[in-house]
Amino acid sequence: MTEPTVSDLAQFRTAVRYQLRFFLRTYRFLTFLILTVILWGATLTVQLYYANPGAGTVSSYLSSSLTYVDLLMVLVAAFLGGDAIAMDLGSATGYYVLVQPVRRRVLLFGRYAAALGASMIILAVYYLAVVVGTLHFYGLGSVPTGLLDSFLLATWFTLAALAGAFLFSSFFKSPAVSMIATVLILFLGLDIAGGIASLSGTEPWFSLLYAGGAISGVMDPTFVHHTVVAVERFRISTWSAYPWEAAEIMFGYLVVGLGSAWAIYERRESRG
Repeated sequence: MTEPTVSDLAQFRTAVRYQLRFFLRTYRFLTFLILTVILWGATLTVQLYYANPGAGTVSSYLSSSLTYVDLLMVLVAAFLGGDAIAMDLGSATGYYVLVQPVRRRVLLFGRYAAALGASMIILAVYYLAVVVGTLHFYGLGSVPTGLLDSFLLATWFTLAALAGAFLFSSFFKSPAVSMIATVLILFLGLDIAGGIASLSGTEPWFSLLYAGGAISGVMDPTFVHHTVVAVERFRISTWSAYPWEAAEIMFGYLVVGLGSAWAIYERRESRG
């Protein structure tokens, strides 16, 4: 491959810029941004007219409001990063991209940075909506400092989910199949595996969704790491990750996922 005539940093910025344009052109970013606003608006409406959140504690309210952040960000990661590598491995467009004098690692990390930036905007909008709801129901000065811990965990989770999405994207040559597989693995696959682990009494330390539970759990005043419920002859264990434990799991997904995606992307050939 011909050596690049411009610096890696300049190419990195170009990769980020064009990937962001791709998200806007395909309406992926706007779709999730609008969906986030609509979902929270509907939640706030229900809370306002059919519930009385102000009767409980602010920590309980925040824990409830943040319950589905991990699931939202898994979907965002799948649609923003689930085809990031697959688009280059099985399409004519990808073939012409890869023969250009640009290093693959620059393309990979540029696309990852773009997906991360778009994902963080969506995440920030969600947390901003949560803060608005908290101020409405509990007044000024009611937002606890623990919400920052939750946001930091959510950021780590987003980094890890995107790394997983990029890794699964490297396994396929069809962008559509890649995105669907990413959703099935990160969403359904890990959820089912966690359920099986609970039935066997094993802590699902291997699951990113298990770690994601700490995003809301860090705000839960009734947090319990492990409980056992007896149902007839079965004993079902329920586990909740400690914040430090969740951060370690997310870091593991980030390093292994992104590192493996990089190694695979460097070695696989494109078929245009």
